[in-house]
Amino acid sequence: MPAPKRSTKPPADDGAAPADRTCPVAFCPVGMFLTLADQARPEVVEHLLAAGRELMLAVTALMDARAEAVRREPARVERIEVE
Repeated sequence: MPAPKRSTKPPADDGAAPADRTCPVAFCPVGMFLTLADQARPEVVEHLLAAGRELMLAVTALMDARAEAVRREPARVERIEVE
């Protein structure tokens, strides 16, 4: 995925983000997140990152629990006679 375009102009004094920084790929999740993050308040971005981290920790715990349950189940071997 190509990197977003960055402006070579000095930043404006009003504190606004450069308007020409866009991702050329349509519906790129990274580009969409960066665009929204530029427009959002820092508290919102921090909250979303914390929520994403918690979601990943929950998924990891779920996968670990399932893997542990699979390891504890005894392997059942069944003999089937073919005539």
